[in-house]
Amino acid sequence: MGQLFVVTGPSGAGKREVLERSTQMGFDFFPIVSYTTRDKREEEVEGEDYKYISRKNFQDMIDKDEMLEWTEVHKNMYGTKNSEVDEALRSNEKVFIEVDPTGARKIKEKKPEAIVFFIMPSSYENLKKRLKDLSEDELKARIDIGKKELEKLLEWDYLIVFEDDKIDQAVSDLIKNVKENL
Repeated sequence: MGQLFVVTGPSGAGKREVLERSTQMGFDFFPIVSYTTRDKREEEVEGEDYKYISRKNFQDMIDKDEMLEWTEVHKNMYGTKNSEVDEALRSNEKVFIEVDPTGARKIKEKKPEAIVFFIMPSSYENLKKRLKDLSEDELKARIDIGKKELEKLLEWDYLIVFEDDKIDQAVSDLIKNVKENL
């Protein structure tokens, strides 16, 4: 059986960058691509960034209890299909899921053996810089949510502090801790 790893943290903390840099540094893992009902952005690639489906199809998967976790954010649904995770684990893969903290909690409830990494920005100023393209209201909402998540750090197995200019350190911390759990 493989091992399930979850990478979580507040919006804009650098979850995706840490995972992308990990693969660039030769770290081999099986990424699970989330489903979403939101529109595909121009720079995104179907099946790499997300699997884009209709709200009806997403709701059908929820109704059939096919989702390991799911959430609604800004009127869009996001989630992870349970069978895809289980299939990869049966294939003895190192499975990685990148989700928000709510999704990570749901995964941990259903799969307590999952190892959860919380990616944390080094400061609120760093987080604000990373979220610079958001409106003032969106930025405030995401910062407020991030502050609430930081109050719950003891829920997670590992904490990784991410700074843009020290991404290799964050990646090194992730890889080291993954290897300790294999």
